This record gives sequence, C-alpha cells and structure tokens, in this order.
Amino acid sequence: MAGLDPVQHLLIPGIVMIGTAPIFYKIRVTKGLADAVTYGFFPPLPTVVHFHVPAVPRPHHRLREGMKPLDNRHIILRCYEAFKRFIIVSLPILSLQNEKSLSLQNKLERSPQLTSATLHEDAI
Repeated sequence: MAGLDPVQHLLIPGIVMIGTAPIFYKIRVTKGLADAVTYGFFPPLPTVVHFHVPAVPRPHHRLREGMKPLDNRHIILRCYEAFKRFIIVSLPILSLQNEKSLSLQNKLERSPQLTSATLHEDAI
C-alpha cells in the first residue's frame, strides 16, 4: 500500500490437530523471511518456531485419547484459552504491508513472548 511503512515482523499463530489432540505453534515471520519466500531464496536468518504440546496425565496415550477423557479435556481447553490471545490479535492482520497490522504488532510486542530458539517447546 502506498505511503505505509512495511512491517518488519509478524507473529503467526497456528494449531495442528491430530485427531482431537492439538499442538500449538507460534511462528515469527520477518520481512527477510517474507522476501525470501516471495523471491525463492533461503532466508538470511533461521526461522524461529515455538510449539507447545499440552501436558496431559497420560502422555503416551495423548494422540489416541485426545480430548476424550475429561482430565485431558480440562488441560487442553485451558491451553486453547491461553492461546486465544494470539489468535484474536492476529485475525485482522492480512498482509505485511497493512497499517492495522503495524499497530496490532506493536501491541503484540508488548505482550509476554516465548524465548527464542530454532525449534523450542515452551508453555503458553
């Protein structure tokens, strides 16, 4: 969009479902990564992907049980509630050049962030 400063980074939340067992993701997309994808080359820096697998009472049966047992459901729904703040803030963000995304991204930056790592599991 003409006259707007490009956003330098954006937080993209995601959830992967295996049956009813979720894995929560947060990916920081930088301008360098967006340019690399656009022009078909490798990004200048590693892409940081944070993920969280809910700690259910029977971790070896997590994929088979999912949210069926009530104790699992309680834990997983608490994770959804915690993750909701990233989804709600990110919904209006449609492009890296969007004026609204700049103000929303500034709000995101003031919220608590997870520690950086190339692939890092952490609580949400």
